[in-house]
Amino acid sequence: MIPHVEITQSYNVYSSWQDKRKQIDRLKPGQKVTALDGINIIRKPDKAIIRYVGPGEERLSLKVGDVAFGYGIESDANDIFWAKGNWFSGWDEAVAEKGHCGFTSGFVLDGCTVDIVEYGRRDWWVHIKTERGLTGWVLGASFDGDKHWFANFYPLCHYGED
Repeated sequence: MIPHVEITQSYNVYSSWQDKRKQIDRLKPGQKVTALDGINIIRKPDKAIIRYVGPGEERLSLKVGDVAFGYGIESDANDIFWAKGNWFSGWDEAVAEKGHCGFTSGFVLDGCTVDIVEYGRRDWWVHIKTERGLTGWVLGASFDGDKHWFANFYPLCHYGED
């Protein structure tokens, strides 16, 4: 199924998600578009601290207090991290943000294992097609330190929920 989105506010449409893009159109509220694809651009990763190493993670040679770098969230609701030459993931609700641990509590088994202590910078671009057939790119979300901005494309990331 290809997601269709009704635009709720005006957005610029660009020729590309890359830095040397040109504005090619402007979406208006009420317009419908089809989301074709998307790309997450990491300009600076999040900085995180390992707070708990579970039984299945010892093979990664991670220790409590190690620094990890966060590279965003996948569609299956896992945050992606890199530390000590290893990629690993953590369920979004088991990743704390500045000491706050989602639906779980504490840095123990069944609680949060990683704490994002400093937000990086990343942009999420959505490749769209208008009803007229024009294709282009729209900024869907922007994360810059503690500032987060979301377009109405963000609900496309439903993380497997029905």
